[in-house]
Amino acid sequence: MTHSRWRRLLLPLGLALTAPLAVAAQPAQAAACATAGHVYVRSAAGLHQSGYEGNQQFGVPVVVLSPFGSLALSIGGNGLRKDTSITFQISKFGEYWFGNNSFRLTGSNCVHNEVSIGSLSGSEPGQYLLRATYTAGNSGTFVSNEPVVLLVIPAIP
Repeated sequence: MTHSRWRRLLLPLGLALTAPLAVAAQPAQAAACATAGHVYVRSAAGLHQSGYEGNQQFGVPVVVLSPFGSLALSIGGNGLRKDTSITFQISKFGEYWFGNNSFRLTGSNCVHNEVSIGSLSGSEPGQYLLRATYTAGNSGTFVSNEPVVLLVIPAIP
């Protein structure tokens, strides 16, 4: 038998042997989060975050809020574990001032949509540290009381 004839005979056998392997492929794994876990705060000055999964790589941003007008804040996150929420607290001079759970759960896309967390309108001048507790989606890291942003309300001259 010539080599070309053997190839013609073995080719269908080779295809028959590999076909069951393709059918037996493993099911696709669940999609991972697009980013590492992080929480951010939105103020009139923009979006503020300190880093990912508690690493503080950006430092704690300082945001000076005008003592006049709206001091409304919202909180959101990305890269968070599905069906979890963000718990936050705001403290003034290191003493507990205000805190709550966001009451919204992270979706299957790892996104915790922004929710209003209230306003600092009418608050005394001073420094207010906002901390957040959440669970990262990819690593499963539980991040407790991460400093996210320092909000400063200056005294009215």
